[in-house]
Amino acid sequence: MATDVKTPAAPVVVPVTVAVQVWVKALAVREADGGYSVVVPALPGCGTEGDDIDDVQKNVIEAVEGWLECQHDERRCEALQSLLP
Repeated sequence: MATDVKTPAAPVVVPVTVAVQVWVKALAVREADGGYSVVVPALPGCGTEGDDIDDVQKNVIEAVEGWLECQHDERRCEALQSLLP
């Protein structure tokens, strides 16, 4: 008697997009030239700079968004590669 071996179907991947509000702390250090250097300790490698605090706040938002986007893209690629045979 022959047994039927079924190949499992490929998983269905459905992209989901959500809006998320994130609060992060950034540390702004006043530089000798009058500007600021900024790091976001919770996000390794995430940093920026600005001429004044208003500039820093705008730049931190852009830096954090960019950091999160890069991490998302890297993780998505890793997840998709793990699904490949």
